[in-house]
Amino acid sequence: MHSAPTFLPTADESKAAIPIAAALQGPRLEREPVLLLPNGQKQVIPAPLAAVLAIAAQAMMSGYAVSVTIHSGVLTTKQAADMLACSRQHVVKLIDEGKLPAEKTPGGTHRRIRLKDLLEFMNKEDVRRDQLMDEMAAITEESGGYAEFHEWKKKRDAK
Repeated sequence: MHSAPTFLPTADESKAAIPIAAALQGPRLEREPVLLLPNGQKQVIPAPLAAVLAIAAQAMMSGYAVSVTIHSGVLTTKQAADMLACSRQHVVKLIDEGKLPAEKTPGGTHRRIRLKDLLEFMNKEDVRRDQLMDEMAAITEESGGYAEFHEWKKKRDAK
């Protein structure tokens, strides 16, 4: 994993990022974005690079600093933990439980996780979390929990 420098935009740079963020907004662009190179040649920006640029432009227009982290195709348990925002020990547990594929290094002392496998695991967990939230909301709705909350809020706001 390699980290590039962090860029903190000035007020003018934040303002300049607004039309870029607006142009790249949305899940699917009507046209492929094109970069005008210094030699006057036009180059189509590949979709993954356009997505990175869109995220960076949105952050910069809001005045946030932007860093890009470059990953190899294989991660250590620590790098995977950083991406999952959990402990390294939790990643080892996920591997031991068979929830996250990994391979041991020669000699069998360290585990390595393919970036592709980690991203698939993260996507599956996002879907699973959304399903559980939908189920919890339905149960709360069925039990009148939201009605009770709204009543409580009305009483609180009336004070």
